[in-house]
Amino acid sequence: MSKLNYFNFPVCLLEDWMTNIKNCLNKISYYSVYAYYATIRDEDEDEDEDQLTFERAANKFNIEFRSKEEAWKTGKKLYESIPSNAPYTGIRLGTYWEFYKNEKTEFENVTLLAHLAIKSILADKAYCRITNNFLLARMAGYSRAVADPCELPNSLRPYANHYQLRKIRQELIDKWGLTIYARYTRGFFVSKKMGLDELARLVLLKSRKVRMKRNTKKENRAREKALASIYGD
Repeated sequence: MSKLNYFNFPVCLLEDWMTNIKNCLNKISYYSVYAYYATIRDEDEDEDEDQLTFERAANKFNIEFRSKEEAWKTGKKLYESIPSNAPYTGIRLGTYWEFYKNEKTEFENVTLLAHLAIKSILADKAYCRITNNFLLARMAGYSRAVADPCELPNSLRPYANHYQLRKIRQELIDKWGLTIYARYTRGFFVSKKMGLDELARLVLLKSRKVRMKRNTKKENRAREKALASIYGD
């Protein structure tokens, strides 16, 4: 049986990443295995068969839970309580185990958190623009952007400034292979598929089109005002 290499999960499970990463990673694995189990189980299975199916699901990810009962119960509770339209992200199993088994610095943890947040926003798009507020909100496990850093968890507020966000973006470029363009932009543009030259070209072309459209609207309004002053209302 071929193995799965990713845990896919809703971003709300990231909420305690910076305060209790081990607990957060446990919930991610419980949810992901249960979600896969839910797609392969037969509704007519009895309890013993159910447990075997859950073990099969866990084996698909090459994971063995210390307590299968806890994993099943917690996974079921999370799976049934989270809306199906919640934003999702994914983590490679190699990365998952690297952070689960090894002590990491706070900056390493927050950078991976930012990476997972960006993946939930970027999804399968070639590139997109992300505001700093939206990034921080997704890092907190929220679906929507926050208007004020005070709405963020205490653990993320120290990163809600341009200096820290620039450091995180640079680490995402250097370590996680993201392409980021943030010159004279509100927020930043990001891609996993493009190089910097291509991304910059597309951003500048888009910016030029927006400016031209804006100028056309201004000219139209000016023309309408001029005509109204000449001919009256």
